[in-house]
Amino acid sequence: MYSQAEKNTVFRRYNIAVVVAFIVIILVALSVASLRYFDQLTKHKQLSSFELKQEVKQLNAMLEQSVQAVEGIQELAQYNLKKQKELDEKMPPLAQDGEFFYLDKVGHDVLKQGKRISGNITGIGQISQFDTAKKQELAMANALTPAFVSAQKIIKQTTWFYYLSFSRFVSIYPWVDRDIWQFNEDMFSNSHNVQIQKLTVNNNRVIWSAPYLDSAGGGMNASLAKGVFKQQKLLGAIVIDINLSRLHANLPEL
Repeated sequence: MYSQAEKNTVFRRYNIAVVVAFIVIILVALSVASLRYFDQLTKHKQLSSFELKQEVKQLNAMLEQSVQAVEGIQELAQYNLKKQKELDEKMPPLAQDGEFFYLDKVGHDVLKQGKRISGNITGIGQISQFDTAKKQELAMANALTPAFVSAQKIIKQTTWFYYLSFSRFVSIYPWVDRDIWQFNEDMFSNSHNVQIQKLTVNNNRVIWSAPYLDSAGGGMNASLAKGVFKQQKLLGAIVIDINLSRLHANLPEL
């Protein structure tokens, strides 16, 4: 009996030791696994944070290009207004259609001649009643087209460039036929243009719009603009539309 009791005690201690050892092994394994998991998670977060910072830098660089384009074209517009006699810019040929006027250009076959590298001007008013100041403004607006063309080649995410005049006309690039889109008075009532009209010569900064749906079917856009002044008077604004879908497509996918 004594020998059997010793054997039972030995087996019981052995079993307890095995169970304890098993539990210890499990705890050690879980601890090691947890350490590895949190270590990998930390590295993943660091990598994601680094990639996000790079994406932010890339996005900021793209938007900064757009701001620089607006500021550069705005400076050109004001220079043309100031030095118009020196540049010998003349009012572009315009045609009248009821209360509307538009840039008078010959027909263009896109299929045979390719894309028209030109902007269009449309507005409201009687050409015969334009004073010298408005003629000079129209000449300046028409002379901005080369700058619009160059900027679009560099900033791929842009869709439209235009000069919006508060004397009721717009010069827009790329070319869009007036039967599809032309100047209308409602342009002055949207929140972005309301903000632009509050600019002063001493507080002329780039104004960003809230995202909006492009009426031409191009998806979500955002606009940035800067006022154009002549002798302290706000004449209009240089505006650039940025396609947010194109902007997103240019960023690396995380």
